[in-house]
Amino acid sequence: ETDCSDGVDNDDNGFVDDCNGYNHADDSGSDLLGDGSHGTHCAGTIAADNDNGVGVAGVAGGKQGNPGVSLMISVGFGKTEISGFAEALVYGADNGAHVSSNSWGYPLAGVYNQAELDAIDYANDAGTAVVFAAGNVNSNGEYYPGFYDTTIAVAATDSTGKAAFFTNYGSWVDISAPGIDVLSTVTVADGEYDYYSGTSMACPHIAGILALGKSLNPDADLELLRECLFSSANDVTSINDDKYIDGLGTGVANVPAFLDCVKPLVPTATPAPTYTPAPSFFAPSLVPTEAIDCGICDGKLTLEITTDTYPGEIAWALDSNTPVCSGGALSGSGSAWGAGTTSTITITESLCDDISYTWNIYDSYGDGICCLEGDGSYKLKVDGVVVHTSDGQYGSGESATFTSASGGLATCTSLGWNADKFGSKLVCGESDLSLGGCSGKISWDDAVDFCATAGARLCTADELENDEAKGTGCGLNDKLVWSSTECSGSNKYYGVGGSSIKSGRKCFSGSKKKPVRCCADEPLSTCATLGWTNAAKHGSASVCGESDLGLGGCSGQKSWDGAVDFCAAAGARLCTADELLNDEAKSTGCNLNNKWVWSSTECGGNGHHEITKGSDIKCHGNDKEKKVDAAPMFEPPECIWMQLRAKQGICVVTRGSRRDIHGVILGI
Repeated sequence: ETDCSDGVDNDDNGFVDDCNGYNHADDSGSDLLGDGSHGTHCAGTIAADNDNGVGVAGVAGGKQGNPGVSLMISVGFGKTEISGFAEALVYGADNGAHVSSNSWGYPLAGVYNQAELDAIDYANDAGTAVVFAAGNVNSNGEYYPGFYDTTIAVAATDSTGKAAFFTNYGSWVDISAPGIDVLSTVTVADGEYDYYSGTSMACPHIAGILALGKSLNPDADLELLRECLFSSANDVTSINDDKYIDGLGTGVANVPAFLDCVKPLVPTATPAPTYTPAPSFFAPSLVPTEAIDCGICDGKLTLEITTDTYPGEIAWALDSNTPVCSGGALSGSGSAWGAGTTSTITITESLCDDISYTWNIYDSYGDGICCLEGDGSYKLKVDGVVVHTSDGQYGSGESATFTSASGGLATCTSLGWNADKFGSKLVCGESDLSLGGCSGKISWDDAVDFCATAGARLCTADELENDEAKGTGCGLNDKLVWSSTECSGSNKYYGVGGSSIKSGRKCFSGSKKKPVRCCADEPLSTCATLGWTNAAKHGSASVCGESDLGLGGCSGQKSWDGAVDFCAAAGARLCTADELLNDEAKSTGCNLNNKWVWSSTECGGNGHHEITKGSDIKCHGNDKEKKVDAAPMFEPPECIWMQLRAKQGICVVTRGSRRDIHGVILGI
């Protein structure tokens, strides 16, 4: 370009104002920052200026005031879009790039975009060394694009050559490099310098080494660079576990040996550059977008954390285990968190339903957040449901996998638990978890984990008082057991008793030890599964209702509790008073158009609910008997249920966003 800011493609290459590279995601030649510091960190590892007494030293950052390698920026993770990866590879090759450093990849094995593979081939044919991060799933699966045979795939190790616990590995990996606690440049807004970990950090080490080789020997072709890189590596098989045998490439890159291999046979007047290693968090290998239906993505993930004295040592990352689904590929640090304080941090409000996510947390000093420099701990919540707890004693780091919908919990059916035994037909409880056995007396955090190992959850105080897990073993009918219901004060929860000996609820510190009963929920039927086709017949098109339930027939006269069970037996719920007044189940049999029927809407207290007849409504005691209509609970994947109760009532289902209807989700 002859002018870098005139908005004109002066060199007619199809990219406007691309003096220093191009933002292929946001389609800009002037805004090259993109989304966050991930790329800035990788760039610093390659080319941060050396010998200037400032910050960090890049692998190929020059020497004694002489400039290092030149960087051309290609942004795929923009501020508004994620795209342009194939275009960026071709762009680099067309502009003479000797090395292409790619700290991104798909976190699901076997997934790839053919256009990107074609672009890799194009770059290789142009003589560009294409380097890719192997990925951070701790797997030997086929993780593209690094798995593609014409890339240089890079695994991550610590400073001694031991495999990073998160790194991918396998026979397809070519080489390894440091990828734990790498100090490099970040944006000014993020603090200028920070420690990150990941194969994303190992990748630019290799890219920088290849750039050094090309600087030393400008005539070195791609074949020579690859051969010298692989043959000169240090074998680290003996210090790694057996699963990494032949899984870390030829070993950890050895820079002096590589330079000795690649140098010209006839020395030139220019002395060989001296290798200055970059100080070597897991910023994950980022994920390019592709056409995948991620469903509804409005789940909220919060981190409730009590820090130790050094929150700046904390770093975290969240990965979606399905490519491009929103809420994944996020990372951050605890540098802005107060020392020894308790905070609630919103990680994302874009979790996608039924998508698996992996949470990683790291400590750069290796002592976790408990108990050397304080008594830290944390828990993760999805829409208020605890999905993981930690006592903070995680050393250098730990991982947890969860599913976004309903906290990733199993169902009564999948667990084989009986939802019809006690209490609500929509909830089931157990004390003896078979392989898990009885819990014994444990802390509240351990109680959460005990239930989570079975895919279940802690029962609420209301559920325990409703006898949802009564008589399910472990001799707990006469014991106070943990509930998930918080009470006054920090880290305090109700213990609930189930007999006259110890009845009611009592508030305890979460550090106290109590036995555990676990609960799960039964998925609810939908208009489609029930075969109810009248969602658009009356009232709202998002609700369907019925009176004659086929095999269940008409309800006859029932108490309100009996009405609840009548609808629940069909997987439905009781209609609200508003739904009945809106004619949601009008003319669906049983001659109920002019009869008083139960609704789920409470009134007047003391066990009273509204009953309706046509456009009339009044408050009625639950022990009275009325007739019942029914409806399914929600329309997956975008449907939810209202509370179900029946008399001469009508049960209904709502469809639409699972989180925008009355704020209640009973189905998963």
